[in-house]
Amino acid sequence: MSRFAGNWAISATIRLPLVAMFGTALFTLAALSVVMPAADASAGSCASANPSSSSRFGSALGLVRPQRLTPGVCRAAVATALPFHGTPPLLNHGGPVMSVPSVGSQVVVTPIYWAPAGFSFTTSYKTIVNAYISNLAADSGKFTNVFSSLAQYPGSNGATTYKIVAGAPISDAAPYPTTGGCTPNSGPIYADNSGYTRCLDDAQVMTETDNLVAARLLPRDYGHLYVMFTPKHVESCISPDGAASQACTLNSTASAAYCAYHSAFFSGTKPTIYADMPFPIYASATGFSCTAEGTTAGSQAPNGDLDADVEVSPLSHEMAEAFTDPTGGGWYDSTQNENGDDCAYIYGTLSGATAGQRYNQVINGAHYLTQEEFSNAAFAANRNTGCVQSQASSTNPTVSALSPKSGPLTGGQTVTITGTNFTAGASVRFASTPGTAVVVVSSTRLTVRTPARVAGAINTFVTTSLGTSAGVPADVYTFAAAPSVTAMTPRSGTRAGGQTVTITGHNFTPGTSVRFASTPGTAVVVVSSTKLTVRTPARVPGAVNTFVTTPSGTSAPVAVDVYTFT
Repeated sequence: MSRFAGNWAISATIRLPLVAMFGTALFTLAALSVVMPAADASAGSCASANPSSSSRFGSALGLVRPQRLTPGVCRAAVATALPFHGTPPLLNHGGPVMSVPSVGSQVVVTPIYWAPAGFSFTTSYKTIVNAYISNLAADSGKFTNVFSSLAQYPGSNGATTYKIVAGAPISDAAPYPTTGGCTPNSGPIYADNSGYTRCLDDAQVMTETDNLVAARLLPRDYGHLYVMFTPKHVESCISPDGAASQACTLNSTASAAYCAYHSAFFSGTKPTIYADMPFPIYASATGFSCTAEGTTAGSQAPNGDLDADVEVSPLSHEMAEAFTDPTGGGWYDSTQNENGDDCAYIYGTLSGATAGQRYNQVINGAHYLTQEEFSNAAFAANRNTGCVQSQASSTNPTVSALSPKSGPLTGGQTVTITGTNFTAGASVRFASTPGTAVVVVSSTRLTVRTPARVAGAINTFVTTSLGTSAGVPADVYTFAAAPSVTAMTPRSGTRAGGQTVTITGHNFTPGTSVRFASTPGTAVVVVSSTKLTVRTPARVPGAVNTFVTTPSGTSAPVAVDVYTFT
């Protein structure tokens, strides 16, 4: 197992190879230094701590920086904050992304609840978090939540899509490590003024994730994200004790640096992508917060459980960032902020009239308050915007027609696609299989060569830098075997033609044509995939084979297809 080398935040920025390996031991973080938020919050400072600084610490990516709050001052200040953080737009650094064709164009998100004896999660907490992931899965492909903005960020391994699958939750009762790791910071941390009793460093979180994936024979690839939740009273730190610098969850020291992060490690060439989700902190004596309490609305619990409702926003943040930058070489801006970092603690317009239960996301009918995510498309359209609650469907390509709509299993057929918002660099896939030789003729027309696929009717998707088309009936393409003829009635008629003949067989599709030897029949009607009718042409007397042709090929001559002109 080896840790990937992303873009490490060292005193002088050094960019290491994306997949450099450091053997079986973890690469030390001791030499790293990052700018930490000050322990005492100065008057008037309440935006996200260091919003324009790198949100990376060693191999930990996309740190959700805490909000630094000053009571009585913050809410007015946040209301007039910039519409984004960092230095957008997001830039493609040539690395992979998640939810790509090689993994079925989907991400299975598996929540892990690590709580040994003496620690626990409430049933309500797990129910709400699990439901959030399931509801995101149910709304996959829609333009109505923040995840719809992710399709505009392809990677070296192909175009990404918004398709989430809810993995089976894992309850992990394994004891916490008794050696190594970090020492918990003291003092009041949570809203009830209780504090930490245990501390887990990143290596320990990574090792437990690795153990579970191995023991349960779970996949390691760009289609699986493992989200490790730890319970109340468990601190998280990136480095173990003794590191020259440290970054931890909220406390009263200068190490208070984050609310959550994501990362990855490799087993050979296979990535295991995970997120560390410590228990949420708000209304804290530390002067920092992981939620919206610094906004004019204050903390919100649209599902009636403030702990779980607060946790949903950093979870959304880390999921979106893991999808677009799983191993440190994907999409981030010039200050190494990822799509979630550039919109941390920016929520946009809220809905709901009940105080304390307001929301900005309706996902599969459920209400949630999550930060917005950064959209390069929105930023390109108006550089005073960028953070969005959803990706407006008007920016995404659409498909209104295919011609032809079916073809052979061997592929190689040129298909013309009509629609809107086609741009240079567009890609096309048939279900999860990429097409080839894409030519964008105009913003409303392109051509593509079909791949080889098994038989079946599937959706065709067009992806541009602005997003991916939604699956609609008009984009359905059918891969089918060549037609065959099994019977004809009648099998003879006069040389003058004009007789209606019923042909029975297989794989008849719209657009089918029929010829008697070399002479085309007329008035072809495809009744079903196994039956059609045709009117005979005029021909010289004689017995000839009858051929049925579809976009998938032409039927082979057989004895039962012989028609005799008398």
